[in-house]
Amino acid sequence: MLNDKEFSVLELLKTFCGREYKLFSLSVLCEGLQPISFSLEEMESVLKTLDEKGYVEIKYFKGEEVLIKPLPLGYSVIKHEQKPQILQSPPQKPLTKKDKLTVFFICFLGSLIGSFAVFVLGILLC
Repeated sequence: MLNDKEFSVLELLKTFCGREYKLFSLSVLCEGLQPISFSLEEMESVLKTLDEKGYVEIKYFKGEEVLIKPLPLGYSVIKHEQKPQILQSPPQKPLTKKDKLTVFFICFLGSLIGSFAVFVLGILLC
């Protein structure tokens, strides 16, 4: 399971890298996460943790430079975490017999009124 900082770094890497290796400076990655403040040591720690967990692959890490790419596991975590919450419909209770009869009679009366209106218009126009 990822904490918020790890998840935000993984999202940033997905956006910047795609599925290829990219060379970054740690300061550039820290600036890319402006609402969340990261120190260089925190960023280094988060990247190494993501590498150990198998979410990213670090090919080169020296000083402030890192050559990194997200792995398929990282993409699946991002996709799983970003399910739209707004689009989920609330559970609906099943219709009772009374509700079904009410809907039936309303539809039936609507069709009778519509038929009568067509009949009256037919007589007036013909």
